[in-house]
Amino acid sequence: MNLVNAYALLIGVGSDLPVTIADATAIAEVLGDSDKAAYDKENIILLTEKEANRVNVLNALNKISEKTLGIDDATVIIYYSGHGGVYSDEMDNSVKENYYLLTNGYDRNNRSETMVKGSEFSKAIDKISAKKLLVMLDCCHAAGMIQKGQPLLKSKSPDNELVNSNIELLKKLESGEGKVFLTSCDDDEQSVILPDSKNSLFTEVILEALEGKASSSDKYVNVIDLLYHVFKQVPERVLQFNHKQRPIINKIEFLSPDYFICKSAQYVNGKDEIKLKSSTDYDKIKTLLEQYNLDNSHSTINIENIIDNIVSDEHDVNCKEQIKEIEILVFKGETYKAIKKFYELTEICYQDYIKDARFIAYKYNSLFKEKMAGVLEDGFYQRELLKIIRDLEYRLSMCD
Repeated sequence: MNLVNAYALLIGVGSDLPVTIADATAIAEVLGDSDKAAYDKENIILLTEKEANRVNVLNALNKISEKTLGIDDATVIIYYSGHGGVYSDEMDNSVKENYYLLTNGYDRNNRSETMVKGSEFSKAIDKISAKKLLVMLDCCHAAGMIQKGQPLLKSKSPDNELVNSNIELLKKLESGEGKVFLTSCDDDEQSVILPDSKNSLFTEVILEALEGKASSSDKYVNVIDLLYHVFKQVPERVLQFNHKQRPIINKIEFLSPDYFICKSAQYVNGKDEIKLKSSTDYDKIKTLLEQYNLDNSHSTINIENIIDNIVSDEHDVNCKEQIKEIEILVFKGETYKAIKKFYELTEICYQDYIKDARFIAYKYNSLFKEKMAGVLEDGFYQRELLKIIRDLEYRLSMCD
Protein backbone atom coordinates (compact mmCIF):
# COMPACT_ATOMS: atom_id res chain seq x y z
CA MET A 1 0.00 0.00 0.00
CA ASN A 2 1.26 3.47 -0.92
CA LEU A 3 0.44 5.61 2.13
CA VAL A 4 1.67 8.72 0.30
CA ASN A 5 -1.55 8.57 -1.73
CA ALA A 6 -3.89 7.93 1.20
CA TYR A 7 -6.35 10.74 1.97
CA ALA A 8 -9.07 11.29 4.55
CA LEU A 9 -11.88 13.74 5.28
CA LEU A 10 -13.38 13.54 8.79
CA ILE A 11 -16.48 15.63 9.58
CA GLY A 12 -17.95 16.09 13.06
CA VAL A 13 -20.71 18.68 12.91
CA GLY A 14 -20.99 19.27 16.67
CA SER A 15 -23.68 21.71 17.84
CA ASP A 16 -26.22 19.62 19.82
CA LEU A 17 -24.16 16.45 19.15
CA PRO A 18 -20.79 16.95 20.91
CA VAL A 19 -19.90 13.26 20.48
CA THR A 20 -19.60 13.86 16.73
CA ILE A 21 -16.61 16.13 17.38
CA ALA A 22 -14.94 13.53 19.59
CA ASP A 23 -15.59 10.80 17.01
CA ALA A 24 -14.20 12.66 13.99
CA THR A 25 -11.21 13.89 15.99
CA ALA A 26 -10.40 10.40 17.29
CA ILE A 27 -10.37 8.93 13.78
CA ALA A 28 -8.18 11.80 12.52
CA GLU A 29 -5.70 11.17 15.35
CA VAL A 30 -5.43 7.44 14.61
CA LEU A 31 -5.03 8.01 10.87
CA GLY A 32 -2.37 10.68 11.40
CA ASP A 33 -0.34 8.70 13.95
CA SER A 34 2.85 7.39 12.32
CA ASP A 35 2.85 4.45 14.73
CA LYS A 36 -0.74 3.52 13.86
CA ALA A 37 -2.53 4.10 10.53
CA ALA A 38 0.39 6.24 9.29
CA TYR A 39 -1.38 8.65 6.92
CA ASP A 40 0.48 11.83 6.00
CA LYS A 41 -1.08 14.52 8.22
CA GLU A 42 -1.08 16.86 5.23
CA ASN A 43 -3.52 14.46 3.55
CA ILE A 44 -6.02 14.53 6.42
CA ILE A 45 -8.78 17.14 6.55
CA LEU A 46 -10.61 17.43 9.88
CA LEU A 47 -13.72 19.62 9.99
CA THR A 48 -15.49 20.06 13.33
CA GLU A 49 -17.95 22.55 14.81
CA LYS A 50 -18.00 25.84 12.87
CA GLU A 51 -15.44 24.50 10.39
CA ALA A 52 -17.90 21.74 9.42
CA ASN A 53 -20.12 24.08 7.40
CA ARG A 54 -21.55 23.58 3.93
CA VAL A 55 -18.86 25.52 2.05
CA ASN A 56 -15.96 23.81 3.80
CA VAL A 57 -17.43 20.32 3.39
CA LEU A 58 -17.98 20.73 -0.35
CA ASN A 59 -14.58 22.39 -0.82
CA ALA A 60 -12.86 19.55 1.05
CA LEU A 61 -14.58 16.92 -1.08
CA ASN A 62 -13.55 18.79 -4.22
CA LYS A 63 -9.96 19.10 -2.94
CA ILE A 64 -9.70 15.34 -2.39
CA SER A 65 -11.17 14.75 -5.84
CA GLU A 66 -8.51 16.97 -7.42
CA LYS A 67 -5.63 15.46 -5.42
CA THR A 68 -6.54 11.87 -6.31
CA LEU A 69 -7.28 12.52 -9.98
CA GLY A 70 -5.17 10.24 -12.16
CA ILE A 71 -3.58 8.42 -9.21
CA ASP A 72 -3.99 4.67 -9.69
CA ASP A 73 -3.24 3.64 -6.11
CA ALA A 74 -5.15 6.34 -4.21
CA THR A 75 -7.07 5.42 -1.06
CA VAL A 76 -9.74 7.71 0.40
CA ILE A 77 -11.64 7.54 3.71
CA ILE A 78 -14.59 9.87 4.31
CA TYR A 79 -16.41 9.99 7.64
CA TYR A 80 -19.47 12.11 8.47
CA SER A 81 -21.11 12.34 11.88
CA GLY A 82 -24.03 14.69 12.49
CA HIS A 83 -27.69 15.11 11.68
CA GLY A 84 -28.93 14.07 8.28
CA GLY A 85 -32.36 13.29 6.92
CA VAL A 86 -35.32 14.10 4.75
CA TYR A 87 -37.19 17.38 4.33
CA SER A 88 -40.37 17.94 2.35
CA ASP A 89 -39.55 20.77 -0.06
CA GLU A 90 -42.16 22.74 -1.97
CA MET A 91 -41.09 22.92 -5.61
CA ASP A 92 -43.12 23.95 -8.66
CA ASN A 93 -46.46 23.78 -6.83
CA SER A 94 -45.68 20.30 -5.56
CA VAL A 95 -43.97 18.73 -2.56
CA LYS A 96 -40.80 16.69 -3.05
CA GLU A 97 -38.77 14.90 -0.42
CA ASN A 98 -35.05 15.68 -0.45
CA TYR A 99 -32.19 14.44 1.69
CA TYR A 100 -29.90 16.93 3.44
CA LEU A 101 -26.80 16.78 5.62
CA LEU A 102 -27.23 19.40 8.33
CA THR A 103 -23.80 20.97 8.29
CA ASN A 104 -22.81 23.36 11.05
CA GLY A 105 -24.62 26.70 11.02
CA TYR A 106 -27.49 25.43 8.91
CA ASP A 107 -30.67 27.45 8.44
CA ARG A 108 -33.86 25.47 7.81
CA ASN A 109 -35.24 28.42 5.84
CA ASN A 110 -32.18 28.58 3.60
CA ARG A 111 -31.36 24.92 3.01
CA SER A 112 -29.74 25.34 -0.40
CA GLU A 113 -27.03 27.64 0.98
CA THR A 114 -26.50 26.27 4.49
CA MET A 115 -26.94 22.48 4.12
CA VAL A 116 -25.52 19.86 1.77
CA LYS A 117 -28.19 18.21 -0.33
CA GLY A 118 -27.95 14.44 -0.67
CA SER A 119 -27.64 14.70 -4.44
CA GLU A 120 -24.77 17.21 -4.04
CA PHE A 121 -22.95 14.91 -1.65
CA SER A 122 -23.46 11.96 -3.99
CA LYS A 123 -22.08 13.88 -6.99
CA ALA A 124 -19.07 15.03 -4.98
CA ILE A 125 -18.36 11.45 -3.88
CA ASP A 126 -18.80 10.18 -7.44
CA LYS A 127 -16.15 12.65 -8.67
CA ILE A 128 -13.52 11.03 -6.46
CA SER A 129 -11.75 8.60 -8.78
CA ALA A 130 -9.85 6.66 -6.10
CA LYS A 131 -10.05 2.92 -6.64
CA LYS A 132 -10.40 2.43 -2.89
CA LEU A 133 -13.09 4.66 -1.40
CA LEU A 134 -14.53 4.04 2.06
CA VAL A 135 -17.41 6.30 3.15
CA MET A 136 -18.79 5.98 6.70
CA LEU A 137 -21.98 7.76 7.81
CA ASP A 138 -23.43 8.28 11.28
CA CYS A 139 -26.66 10.30 11.00
CA CYS A 140 -29.02 8.60 13.51
CA HIS A 141 -27.77 9.27 17.03
CA ALA A 142 -29.22 8.17 20.35
CA ALA A 143 -30.02 10.82 22.94
CA GLY A 144 -27.50 10.31 25.73
CA MET A 145 -25.63 7.23 26.89
CA ILE A 146 -27.31 3.82 26.80
CA GLN A 147 -28.19 2.29 30.18
CA LYS A 148 -29.44 -1.18 31.10
CA GLY A 149 -33.18 -1.42 31.67
CA GLN A 150 -33.89 2.04 30.28
CA PRO A 151 -35.53 2.88 26.95
CA LEU A 152 -33.28 4.50 24.38
CA LEU A 153 -34.45 7.71 22.76
CA LYS A 154 -33.40 8.99 19.37
CA SER A 155 -31.58 12.31 19.39
CA LYS A 156 -33.84 14.75 17.59
CA SER A 157 -32.57 17.48 15.35
CA PRO A 158 -33.40 20.98 16.61
CA ASP A 159 -35.58 21.15 13.50
CA ASN A 160 -38.71 19.04 13.98
CA GLU A 161 -39.42 19.00 10.24
CA LEU A 162 -36.41 16.74 9.63
CA VAL A 163 -36.85 12.96 9.49
CA ASN A 164 -33.43 11.57 10.48
CA SER A 165 -32.05 8.88 8.19
CA ASN A 166 -28.87 7.03 7.28
CA ILE A 167 -30.45 4.85 4.62
CA GLU A 168 -31.93 7.56 2.39
CA LEU A 169 -28.43 8.97 1.83
CA LEU A 170 -26.97 5.51 1.29
CA LYS A 171 -29.52 4.99 -1.48
CA LYS A 172 -28.26 8.08 -3.30
CA LEU A 173 -24.61 7.03 -3.40
CA GLU A 174 -23.62 5.34 -6.65
CA SER A 175 -22.10 1.92 -6.06
CA GLY A 176 -19.13 0.74 -8.07
CA GLU A 177 -15.92 -1.23 -7.90
CA GLY A 178 -13.85 -0.25 -4.89
CA LYS A 179 -16.64 1.88 -3.37
CA VAL A 180 -17.68 0.85 0.14
CA PHE A 181 -20.44 2.86 1.83
CA LEU A 182 -21.20 2.02 5.46
CA THR A 183 -23.74 3.46 7.92
CA SER A 184 -23.77 3.18 11.70
CA CYS A 185 -27.27 1.69 11.92
CA ASP A 186 -30.57 1.11 10.18
CA ASP A 187 -33.15 3.91 10.10
CA ASP A 188 -35.35 2.40 12.81
CA GLU A 189 -32.37 2.14 15.17
CA GLN A 190 -30.00 4.52 16.95
CA SER A 191 -26.23 4.84 17.01
CA VAL A 192 -25.44 4.38 20.71
CA ILE A 193 -22.72 5.37 23.16
CA LEU A 194 -21.91 2.64 25.67
CA PRO A 195 -21.40 3.51 29.37
CA ASP A 196 -17.98 5.05 30.14
CA SER A 197 -17.17 5.40 26.43
CA LYS A 198 -15.81 8.57 24.88
CA ASN A 199 -17.04 7.69 21.41
CA SER A 200 -20.11 6.20 19.80
CA LEU A 201 -20.01 2.40 19.58
CA PHE A 202 -19.82 2.55 15.78
CA THR A 203 -16.77 4.83 15.92
CA GLU A 204 -15.22 2.89 18.78
CA VAL A 205 -15.26 -0.32 16.73
CA ILE A 206 -13.95 1.49 13.63
CA LEU A 207 -11.06 2.88 15.68
CA GLU A 208 -10.20 -0.63 16.84
CA ALA A 209 -10.17 -1.87 13.25
CA LEU A 210 -8.07 1.06 12.02
CA GLU A 211 -5.55 0.32 14.75
CA GLY A 212 -5.26 -3.24 13.46
CA LYS A 213 -7.05 -5.12 16.24
CA ALA A 214 -9.00 -7.10 13.64
CA SER A 215 -5.91 -7.89 11.55
CA SER A 216 -2.98 -8.03 13.97
CA SER A 217 -0.93 -10.47 11.90
CA ASP A 218 -1.01 -8.27 8.79
CA LYS A 219 1.11 -5.27 7.93
CA TYR A 220 -1.89 -3.36 6.60
CA VAL A 221 -5.56 -3.22 7.56
CA ASN A 222 -7.78 -4.69 4.86
CA VAL A 223 -11.31 -3.36 4.39
CA ILE A 224 -12.58 -6.94 4.76
CA ASP A 225 -11.18 -7.03 8.30
CA LEU A 226 -12.73 -3.67 9.14
CA LEU A 227 -16.16 -4.69 7.85
CA TYR A 228 -16.06 -8.06 9.58
CA HIS A 229 -15.12 -6.38 12.86
CA VAL A 230 -17.91 -3.78 12.55
CA PHE A 231 -20.60 -6.30 11.56
CA LYS A 232 -19.69 -8.67 14.38
CA GLN A 233 -18.88 -6.29 17.22
CA VAL A 234 -21.50 -3.54 16.95
CA PRO A 235 -24.59 -5.81 17.11
CA GLU A 236 -23.02 -8.06 19.78
CA ARG A 237 -21.98 -5.29 22.17
CA VAL A 238 -25.45 -3.73 22.38
CA LEU A 239 -27.23 -7.03 23.06
CA GLN A 240 -26.63 -6.82 26.81
CA PHE A 241 -28.57 -3.54 26.79
CA ASN A 242 -31.53 -5.12 24.96
CA HIS A 243 -30.85 -2.81 22.06
CA LYS A 244 -30.48 -3.45 18.36
CA GLN A 245 -27.96 -1.74 16.11
CA ARG A 246 -27.21 -3.07 12.63
CA PRO A 247 -24.62 -1.29 10.46
CA ILE A 248 -25.83 -1.19 6.85
CA ILE A 249 -23.68 -1.38 3.71
CA ASN A 250 -24.24 -0.79 0.01
CA LYS A 251 -24.42 -3.72 -2.37
CA ILE A 252 -20.91 -5.04 -3.06
CA GLU A 253 -20.26 -7.68 -5.68
CA PHE A 254 -16.55 -8.08 -5.05
CA LEU A 255 -13.83 -6.78 -2.75
CA SER A 256 -10.29 -6.72 -4.07
CA PRO A 257 -7.88 -8.92 -2.08
CA ASP A 258 -5.47 -5.95 -1.86
CA TYR A 259 -8.07 -3.46 -0.59
CA PHE A 260 -5.84 -2.03 2.15
CA ILE A 261 -6.91 1.16 3.90
CA CYS A 262 -4.09 1.91 6.35
CA LYS A 263 -1.09 0.55 8.23
CA SER A 264 -1.77 -1.77 11.19
CA ALA A 265 -0.47 -0.63 14.58
CA GLN A 266 -0.71 -4.22 15.82
CA TYR A 267 1.75 -5.56 13.25
CA VAL A 268 4.70 -7.03 15.17
CA ASN A 269 6.06 -9.61 12.74
CA GLY A 270 8.72 -7.31 11.41
CA LYS A 271 8.74 -8.92 7.99
CA ASP A 272 8.10 -6.62 5.08
CA GLU A 273 5.42 -8.80 3.54
CA ILE A 274 1.89 -8.04 2.46
CA LYS A 275 -0.84 -10.63 2.90
CA LEU A 276 -3.56 -10.56 0.27
CA LYS A 277 -7.03 -11.73 1.21
CA SER A 278 -8.00 -15.14 -0.14
CA SER A 279 -11.36 -16.40 -1.35
CA THR A 280 -11.76 -18.01 2.07
CA ASP A 281 -11.41 -14.61 3.75
CA TYR A 282 -14.03 -13.16 1.43
CA ASP A 283 -16.39 -16.08 2.01
CA LYS A 284 -16.39 -15.49 5.78
CA ILE A 285 -17.78 -12.01 5.28
CA LYS A 286 -20.02 -12.72 2.30
CA THR A 287 -22.93 -13.78 4.52
CA LEU A 288 -22.55 -10.64 6.62
CA LEU A 289 -22.48 -8.44 3.51
CA GLU A 290 -25.80 -9.97 2.49
CA GLN A 291 -27.28 -9.80 5.99
CA TYR A 292 -26.43 -6.13 6.49
CA ASN A 293 -27.04 -5.09 2.90
CA LEU A 294 -29.06 -2.04 1.92
CA ASP A 295 -31.74 -4.36 0.50
CA ASN A 296 -32.34 -5.68 4.03
CA SER A 297 -32.63 -2.27 5.66
CA HIS A 298 -35.84 -0.68 6.93
CA SER A 299 -36.79 2.51 5.17
CA THR A 300 -39.56 4.08 3.13
CA ILE A 301 -40.88 2.51 -0.08
CA ASN A 302 -40.34 4.39 -3.32
CA ILE A 303 -43.88 4.67 -4.62
CA GLU A 304 -43.04 6.86 -7.59
CA ASN A 305 -40.45 4.70 -9.35
CA ILE A 306 -40.21 1.35 -7.67
CA ILE A 307 -39.77 -0.92 -10.68
CA ASP A 308 -36.21 -1.20 -11.94
CA ASN A 309 -35.17 -4.73 -12.71
CA ILE A 310 -38.55 -6.43 -12.70
CA VAL A 311 -39.88 -8.25 -15.75
CA SER A 312 -43.00 -6.69 -17.23
CA ASP A 313 -44.55 -9.81 -18.72
CA GLU A 314 -47.02 -11.64 -16.48
CA HIS A 315 -46.18 -14.93 -18.20
CA ASP A 316 -42.62 -14.69 -16.85
CA VAL A 317 -43.86 -14.56 -13.26
CA ASN A 318 -45.52 -17.27 -11.20
CA CYS A 319 -48.01 -14.94 -9.54
CA LYS A 320 -49.38 -17.45 -7.04
CA GLU A 321 -45.86 -18.35 -5.91
CA GLN A 322 -45.08 -14.66 -5.44
CA ILE A 323 -48.15 -14.26 -3.22
CA LYS A 324 -46.97 -17.19 -1.09
CA GLU A 325 -43.53 -15.60 -0.75
CA ILE A 326 -45.12 -12.34 0.40
CA GLU A 327 -47.24 -14.23 2.95
CA ILE A 328 -44.06 -15.83 4.29
CA LEU A 329 -42.46 -12.38 4.64
CA VAL A 330 -45.50 -11.20 6.61
CA PHE A 331 -45.29 -14.26 8.86
CA LYS A 332 -41.59 -13.59 9.48
CA GLY A 333 -42.36 -9.98 10.44
CA GLU A 334 -40.54 -8.51 7.43
CA THR A 335 -43.26 -5.94 6.77
CA TYR A 336 -41.21 -3.55 4.65
CA LYS A 337 -40.16 -6.30 2.24
CA ALA A 338 -43.69 -7.71 2.08
CA ILE A 339 -45.33 -4.38 1.21
CA LYS A 340 -42.63 -3.50 -1.31
CA LYS A 341 -42.88 -6.89 -2.99
CA PHE A 342 -46.69 -6.70 -3.13
CA TYR A 343 -46.50 -3.29 -4.77
CA GLU A 344 -44.00 -4.59 -7.32
CA LEU A 345 -46.21 -7.60 -8.03
CA THR A 346 -49.31 -5.50 -8.70
CA GLU A 347 -47.40 -3.80 -11.51
CA ILE A 348 -47.30 -7.19 -13.24
CA CYS A 349 -49.95 -9.62 -12.09
CA TYR A 350 -52.73 -8.07 -10.08
CA GLN A 351 -53.12 -4.66 -11.64
CA ASP A 352 -56.65 -4.26 -10.24
CA TYR A 353 -54.99 -3.98 -6.83
CA ILE A 354 -52.25 -1.52 -7.71
CA LYS A 355 -54.11 1.39 -6.09
CA ASP A 356 -54.59 -0.68 -2.95
CA ALA A 357 -50.89 -1.59 -2.92
CA ARG A 358 -49.91 2.04 -3.40
CA PHE A 359 -52.19 3.12 -0.54
CA ILE A 360 -50.75 0.47 1.79
CA ALA A 361 -47.22 1.60 0.88
CA TYR A 362 -48.23 5.22 1.46
CA LYS A 363 -49.65 4.42 4.91
CA TYR A 364 -46.51 2.47 5.80
CA ASN A 365 -44.26 5.33 4.67
CA SER A 366 -46.24 7.91 6.64
CA LEU A 367 -46.14 5.79 9.80
CA PHE A 368 -42.43 5.04 9.40
CA LYS A 369 -41.56 8.72 8.92
CA GLU A 370 -43.50 9.70 12.04
CA LYS A 371 -41.62 7.06 13.99
CA MET A 372 -38.29 8.31 12.64
CA ALA A 373 -39.24 11.86 13.58
CA GLY A 374 -39.75 10.65 17.16
CA VAL A 375 -43.38 11.77 17.41
CA LEU A 376 -44.86 8.30 18.04
CA GLU A 377 -44.72 6.11 21.10
CA ASP A 378 -43.59 2.58 20.30
CA GLY A 379 -46.86 1.03 21.45
CA PHE A 380 -48.92 3.27 19.18
CA TYR A 381 -46.55 2.60 16.28
CA GLN A 382 -46.89 -1.17 16.72
CA ARG A 383 -50.70 -0.97 16.83
CA GLU A 384 -50.87 1.13 13.67
CA LEU A 385 -48.37 -1.13 11.93
CA LEU A 386 -50.53 -4.13 12.80
CA LYS A 387 -53.50 -2.44 11.10
CA ILE A 388 -51.42 -2.02 7.94
CA ILE A 389 -50.34 -5.67 8.10
CA ARG A 390 -53.96 -6.80 8.46
CA ASP A 391 -54.90 -4.69 5.43
CA LEU A 392 -52.07 -6.28 3.44
CA GLU A 393 -53.12 -9.79 4.51
CA TYR A 394 -56.68 -9.09 3.35
CA ARG A 395 -55.47 -7.93 -0.09
CA LEU A 396 -53.25 -11.01 -0.37
CA SER A 397 -56.22 -13.26 0.39
CA MET A 398 -58.16 -11.60 -2.42
CA CYS A 399 -55.34 -12.47 -4.82
CA ASP A 400 -55.26 -16.17 -3.90
